[in-house]
Amino acid sequence: MIYDIAIIGNGIIGLSTALSLSESQEKLNIIVIGPKLRTGAATPAAAAMLNSFAEIDYSSFKSKFSKEYFDLSRKATAVWPEFEKKILEYSSSFFDDSINLPQLKKSKSYGTYVINNTSVDELDDWNYDAIRSALVEYNHPFNDVDPVTIQGYKPSPKNRAMRSLFIEGEGWLNPKLVLRNIETALEKKFNVQFADVSAIKFVLNDKKVTSVKCSDEREISAGKFLLANGFDFSTLLQRSGMSLPQWVYSGVGASVEVRTKHSDQKVCIRTPNRGGACGIYVVPFQNPSAEKDFAHFVIGASNFVSKDPKFFPRSISIAHLLESGTKEINENFFDAEMVGFNIGNRPTTFDQYPLIGNMGDFKNLFVATGTKRDGFHLAPVVAEALREMMVGSQIMDNSFALFHPDREPIRDLS
Repeated sequence: MIYDIAIIGNGIIGLSTALSLSESQEKLNIIVIGPKLRTGAATPAAAAMLNSFAEIDYSSFKSKFSKEYFDLSRKATAVWPEFEKKILEYSSSFFDDSINLPQLKKSKSYGTYVINNTSVDELDDWNYDAIRSALVEYNHPFNDVDPVTIQGYKPSPKNRAMRSLFIEGEGWLNPKLVLRNIETALEKKFNVQFADVSAIKFVLNDKKVTSVKCSDEREISAGKFLLANGFDFSTLLQRSGMSLPQWVYSGVGASVEVRTKHSDQKVCIRTPNRGGACGIYVVPFQNPSAEKDFAHFVIGASNFVSKDPKFFPRSISIAHLLESGTKEINENFFDAEMVGFNIGNRPTTFDQYPLIGNMGDFKNLFVATGTKRDGFHLAPVVAEALREMMVGSQIMDNSFALFHPDREPIRDLS
């Protein structure tokens, strides 16, 4: 069988694009290729914070590229409520309400507290000021908040915040529930096929991708291909004998899930970005029905850039998260029980910007990678743009042209 479209990568961007394509043309034969376990993938390890303004730092608007990227982020924030509603409508009828129906609405809230505390140096102050200035400039709803009034915020005295603000409309979701619901909708409503295998390399013929060889020795043929396989992007192209637009590194990030009886936190509490990472955050996660006395939280996140993916977190990263989450967010976490850890390889390009669009001379190959921490948040707008590029009449948003995979590396860093 020759599929109309083969999507390599079953993270949030791959699944969202499959959903967008299926909605537009239900007769498309689509296959999504990727291991069901998603070991080391970025999406399941994310706290899936739908943050745009909260991700700003003091250098966010230094170039036209960073400004365009921020505009895409704002557009994603605006469409997520509707996108979430659509996922629920498509998938809810396929679950039995009596058997833990994974309603996304049980595990999200649209609002984020950003705190400016005394735990680090003046970089936190600069980034906090940049967030607040952008909120004012763009007239986005927010409130300055006395930190002592934040529900669930109980830091140590030496690490308390001097100021804080609440950003409306920037929330979070449990990424594992989102993936499950989209997969269910694709399987049941749109009859999209899934291949629980890894893609090994492309088979090429006269500047065209004809098929992809998989880890089970299967060869899957298609008319068009989307490569959205995150950290394995560069390796797959190398194995295929294809030139690389940019090397995609692994932004290795860890987070910790804990449970406790001593927190009534309801929404995301986080610091500004720190050193190219997302600072410290704590978000509530869905509480299993059998543990009504416990509240579950995810504490994150660490980051370091590696040429090769990592599948276990550094011990120092876990220690830092547990200590910082306790000191900076809630001292009562000192006796929280560790449920587990998450490790994800965020696809990170040399120039820190994504690669989205048609690749080089291979007119039937499209790519979407390099989104770093923003892949989950940007997924709805990236999916719509890819749909227009692959089967539509025009590119939906010209902003993506700046991030074409064949561009020269963007040099707005020293």
